[in-house]
Amino acid sequence: MDETSEVLNRVADLHQRIYITLLSPLTEHWMSVDYTMPQLKVLLCLYFHGPNRMKDLASTLGVSTPTATGIINRLVRRSLVARNHDSEDRRVVTCRLSPKGAAQIAALWTSRFAVFQDIFGSLPAAELEVVARAAEVVLKAAERRNPGPVLSLGLSRVETLSEGRVEGGFDHL
Repeated sequence: MDETSEVLNRVADLHQRIYITLLSPLTEHWMSVDYTMPQLKVLLCLYFHGPNRMKDLASTLGVSTPTATGIINRLVRRSLVARNHDSEDRRVVTCRLSPKGAAQIAALWTSRFAVFQDIFGSLPAAELEVVARAAEVVLKAAERRNPGPVLSLGLSRVETLSEGRVEGGFDHL
């Protein structure tokens, strides 16, 4: 095995061990949610991409529009999703997270950042700077590999979400 392969294996192993260590406390939180996998996928899609047409949600999920409609109906009954009909064409249905749905998904998604802040906050400034530089290098490599739009939840946004206050819509995500 050449030196590059050894380093790649070491990085992959460290990456796995870091995420298992950092995220294992969150398993209980994620397991406590009462969503089916398709419901969670819809909620996360709406959280990250904002309002979506029913047809587009069905396509994203890889299901028929009637199947997506059933998933949305259950989320609407739970007051997690709101559905709007286009004023010009009532057949066009747009779905968005309700404030309750946005707050629940934001709390679920951002709970992981509290763990990161706790761990990284305990590092001395010099070590934290090394972590920040390494994260920048990894992010740049990831962006070169996948040059699509980048979601950026700044620290103030993470704090707002983790405090359970959801201000404004999620159209900008």
